Formats: sequence, structure tokens, C-alpha cells
Amino acid sequence: MRYISLEELSEVEQKSSVWVTMADGSRYELKEPKVEDSKLVGYIEPEGYREIDTSEIESLGIQEQDRTTTIALTMFGIAGAIILIAVRSDDSGGSGSCSA
Repeated sequence: MRYISLEELSEVEQKSSVWVTMADGSRYELKEPKVEDSKLVGYIEPEGYREIDTSEIESLGIQEQDRTTTIALTMFGIAGAIILIAVRSDDSGGSGSCSA
């Protein structure tokens, strides 16, 4: 999670959800966030859609994917697919029956 300043508020529209910590200490996960004037608008379960004035926001957090983990998982996936293909091709090209 990376915390952003209110000046970076435009970045939240690029995310599927953001974590909002209010000035009173309450914390929400806001889905489908949008910025409208000086308000952050989005869906909070179970409350529904809510508008939050930026003056009420203590901090904003956005989830960022770890690039190293993403690259490693991709490489493992590719290696696994290659191994699977190699094993299957060995099995299918296997021994034929010999009749005497």
C-alpha cells in the first residue's frame, strides 16, 4: 500500500479501490473512486455510494502491485507451461505396441 497526498487525488480514479482514513480515525475501502469537485465519491460496503469531502480525509492509500513479485510469478507460470508441454509431448509420443 502506498499513501498519497490530497494533491495526488487524481491518481485514485485509476484504481479500482482506495483506502480512506478519516479525520475522526474511521477507515473505509472506497470502490470505484471518482473525484467530483472537492469530494471523493465511491462505493463503501455496506453503506452504498458516499461522497467524502476532502477536508474530512486524513490520508489516502492505494494498492500498488509489487513489480518483482509480478515478474517472478509470470516467469514461474511460463516455466510451468513449458514443463507441462514437454511432459505431455513425451507421454503422447510414447511407446507403440508391438505385435508378434
